[in-house]
Amino acid sequence: MQDLKYASDHMYIVSMYDIMMDDKGAKVQRNVFKICKRYLIHIQKSIFEGNLPELNLMKLKAEL
Repeated sequence: MQDLKYASDHMYIVSMYDIMMDDKGAKVQRNVFKICKRYLIHIQKSIFEGNLPELNLMKLKAEL
């Protein structure tokens, strides 16, 4: 029963981003990377994935 509850409370998220490298691009890219790293697992360059509860997904979206 516990596994079913876990599966329904969490969502599998894949996040990818591409940031234009203008004069502020490097700073924005570092900040986005740090925020994503707090919530998800870093896979490659700008790709992250992981299981998140809905509350953490809302927090991630708000921070980004």
